[in-house]
Amino acid sequence: MRKLHLLLPLLFMVFSLNKAYSQVVQALPVNFLSPGDFFGVSVDINGNGDYIVVGAPFHINYADVPPDQEGVAFVYSLSGNTWTLKDTLDVPAFEVMDGVGTAVAINTNGDRIAVGAPGVGNDRGDARVFKRIGNAWAMLPSLHYNGNSGDNTGAGPGDNFGSVLALDGSGYYMAVGSPSFQNQYGRANVCYYNVFLNHWEQYESLENPTPDKSDYFGCSMALDATGNFLVVGALGEDNGNGNNNIDDHYGAVYYYTRSGINIWTKIQDIAPLGLQSQSMFGASVDLNKTGDTLIVGAPGHKGSGAAFLFKKMGGLWVQTDVISAHNPVAEDLFGSAVALSGTGDIAMIGAPLRDTSTVEDIGSAFLFSYVNPTVHWGQKNNLSLPPGYEAGETFGSSVAIARNLFLGVVGSPFQDNFRGAAYVVWPSALPVTWLSFRAEPVNDAVNLYWSTASESNNEGFGIERSANGRDWETIAFVPGAGTTSEVQTYHFTDESPVTSHQSLIYYRLKQTDFSGDFEYSPIRVVEFGDAGLGVRVYPNPASDWATLSFAEPTKVRGTVQILHENGRLMAEYDIPPQTLDYQIRLAPLASGTYLLKVKVGALEWSNRLVVE
Repeated sequence: MRKLHLLLPLLFMVFSLNKAYSQVVQALPVNFLSPGDFFGVSVDINGNGDYIVVGAPFHINYADVPPDQEGVAFVYSLSGNTWTLKDTLDVPAFEVMDGVGTAVAINTNGDRIAVGAPGVGNDRGDARVFKRIGNAWAMLPSLHYNGNSGDNTGAGPGDNFGSVLALDGSGYYMAVGSPSFQNQYGRANVCYYNVFLNHWEQYESLENPTPDKSDYFGCSMALDATGNFLVVGALGEDNGNGNNNIDDHYGAVYYYTRSGINIWTKIQDIAPLGLQSQSMFGASVDLNKTGDTLIVGAPGHKGSGAAFLFKKMGGLWVQTDVISAHNPVAEDLFGSAVALSGTGDIAMIGAPLRDTSTVEDIGSAFLFSYVNPTVHWGQKNNLSLPPGYEAGETFGSSVAIARNLFLGVVGSPFQDNFRGAAYVVWPSALPVTWLSFRAEPVNDAVNLYWSTASESNNEGFGIERSANGRDWETIAFVPGAGTTSEVQTYHFTDESPVTSHQSLIYYRLKQTDFSGDFEYSPIRVVEFGDAGLGVRVYPNPASDWATLSFAEPTKVRGTVQILHENGRLMAEYDIPPQTLDYQIRLAPLASGTYLLKVKVGALEWSNRLVVE
């Protein structure tokens, strides 16, 4: 196990990741940690990307007499390309196991930081806000359970007020979660800071709209930059099925808008179609800067987890996408933590129990980007710890992205005997600019052709083949051109692509840098036999998405229908002219076998599709 606490000022590490938006992952300095600090349980980064706050809820504060394990939050600042520890935020009056730093949040300018301590006062909980004055942070008047400054949160023993925090861009609006309130019914709390009177006021409590035991309403929250929009997650909501089964855990998210100074009105209950028991939809949430894009984590969805994307249309949220990791594995907890960029087109998603081929539960953080209305979202990166780390590090337990630029932070609280760690994700340029990639059958072989417009540190291309679009094998490696701004063309022939009873062959390229970073090309499909309309579907079986791949661009508009086995039409989509690949959203469908019917002009094609 790496001893990060022994490293000098900063450690730069290049991780094994698919490099389109990030290259270097930088470990924050942690030479002050002890076993059991859980540094990285919570992380946040300000909108301008020059301050990071990290919670360590069981850190021993040696400044107290006697020292106690109350927890702290650490503040880092950026100078040039170097992150240094700037301040340590604690509350001297707090006691052992109060959990200071369980939740943290920072505003856009980095001059206000909120810190949660859900263990205070027999687990009633507390939340404190610190204001930056010069190069240090001073604690503002308190908002805690005994009603200081006239703001009584009403928290009782075991409510864990302060477990979850969210700040708007100004830092004057703060949302505080009490997910354990009254037998885990949960409650969300919103308050406004009066800068003239220098205290918190206009306190409002938002009760669980459909209260039931173990709903955990308030387990996740997000505010937009203006403080006008709020979303609240309830991972244990029973999806309105009326059974009151506390083990269902479908989950739900609730959308509120603000009027006046601090009057909040529920506008919408958000629960996507196709949600399953134990999905835990709402375990994590985030909004983009303008509050018109929403991401919701569902770490139990279909066993391995997923993240749902929504766009605001006509004032209401409409589901647009559902994304999951490539090669999802049960109990990865993909979606336990989510973050959106300010523009809403980049998402970071934590999977803290993701396995590698040799290590269990080491964890990963995935980067996705919005591509276009046809392709929707595509996985760009899979960030994970390099070889040498041990099982159970839980990298990806917490994630955050700056709202004004792409700069991210990832927490790994179980790392190094529970000392914990946190990492900064830096942007980098695209390694390869793709021009084309095609696959053509010739007799009993397949010719692959591809070209690039430019390359940077490109070691080469691994050629991967699959019989089902899901399980891949590497069959060859073609060296790249290193670094060049000139067009490069490549060719490879697969001499033995077909095995017995196999007609569809899938190909993709794995472009690898000299550093070990990689990215994948689009998938190409080849059929041996009668091509008919020339359309193929992959993967099959599929879960949330399937892709129709045409042998050549469609010349006219077409349609694709999804039919139930009983013949009932479940969905129908238009296929625009000049379409080569078309994605079909399957998330609303229950598991089962369906019939796909594609019609383009006078040509028709049909095939069975299994939805898992």
